[in-house]
Amino acid sequence: MEELRNYLKLYSKWKDIKKDSYSIELLKKNGKLKEHLKDVEEYEKEVMNGEIYESEKKILLSLIENYKKSLTDKSFVENLDALEILFFLSSFSAVGVISLALQKYFEKVNRNELIKAV
Repeated sequence: MEELRNYLKLYSKWKDIKKDSYSIELLKKNGKLKEHLKDVEEYEKEVMNGEIYESEKKILLSLIENYKKSLTDKSFVENLDALEILFFLSSFSAVGVISLALQKYFEKVNRNELIKAV
């Protein structure tokens, strides 16, 4: 039972470590990536030394390894940054165009209703 409790604590901590991965990607040039990788490596040591079932330990270590690769793979990071920026710019511009079009449409509808009422 203690192993299961330890696993749940470690898994919860993993979620906390990984929740800021997007902002770490964007701020990698400010040294945040190195700091974050140190936190991940400390967590990895904690998992290796933790008293949890071997199967859960393998799962967590695999998650950590894949995560570290995604952070340090330069081609992945460079492509991700460009794609993320393009995605957000296109999303914001599309939302802006749609909201402006809807606003103009409703203004026109309201004007026509006022004209008909008079």
